[in-house]
Amino acid sequence: MKMIFLSRIQANDSDKQLKVIDQLCDLLESYEYCNENIEGIEDILTFLLEKLKTDLDDTIKSKKTEVMVLVFMYQKITDYTLDLTGLDIDNLGNYALSNLLEVIGYSKQTNSLFLLEKYKNHSNALVREAAYMAISEINI
Repeated sequence: MKMIFLSRIQANDSDKQLKVIDQLCDLLESYEYCNENIEGIEDILTFLLEKLKTDLDDTIKSKKTEVMVLVFMYQKITDYTLDLTGLDIDNLGNYALSNLLEVIGYSKQTNSLFLLEKYKNHSNALVREAAYMAISEINI
């Protein structure tokens, strides 16, 4: 599963990438009531985060961060460290940024609280809401 996904999402064609990402979203949502993880899901998460650092297409970035949110919602990810090094967070679109902030909250990375605090006063309501949600998720 992991290898198939990783090989298909590396296509240069953004339409093909979006199709694969949509399929992964559907797969993740189908795991909502399952008690098991998709094999290699943490590797897929790492891959998505790394590609997010180099992607130029805002639609692709938004969809990849949407997948990352679904991973944390529907998979049992308990010990995963998000490596945000090299990611230009300030230049993500509002939707991708709000998704990434949610992922930070779900990952319960207390070392990212300073970053979340920064976005509590963002001009976009979706980003502000995600920052508040992430802070409260970490503090649970």
